[in-house]
Amino acid sequence: MQNRTERVTYTISGLDGHVTSKAGFADQNVLDRFVGVGIAAHEGHLFGRINLIDRHQPDRHYGKRHHLWTRRKPKELLGAPRPVAAPRFSGALVAIILLVAFVIPLFGLSLLTILALERILLRRMPTISRWLGLRGRAVHGEHRPVGQIPEVTAVVQAC
Repeated sequence: MQNRTERVTYTISGLDGHVTSKAGFADQNVLDRFVGVGIAAHEGHLFGRINLIDRHQPDRHYGKRHHLWTRRKPKELLGAPRPVAAPRFSGALVAIILLVAFVIPLFGLSLLTILALERILLRRMPTISRWLGLRGRAVHGEHRPVGQIPEVTAVVQAC
């Protein structure tokens, strides 16, 4: 049974086959119950048949979204939005990022690795830098004004 809220664990005596203990969801501590409900919801087992209705919803619409995105994005670019200005980070945001990076060292290491990779390597490669839409100093004489947005043509069809 996948529904963690309905799971029961029995301990059975090997000598006579009688149940020596029974532990259910209600017997767990609050944190275990909270995590169990979260996992059951994430796996799609918490709400039973309702999950079957919505389970394939993203699959049906992915093709249409991808088609619209590829028509709209600039040729030979990733299609990510271009930066409009230099990012401004509040002190609280920086403190939260540093705190999480300290508490979860793998997150901090990943963050530093990606930051170093972007700053040191990716910005120095003109083709990759242009494709990713990275901001920074002009690469090999290339100048792209900050905030320049390519023209987008929308096609509306009546359904």
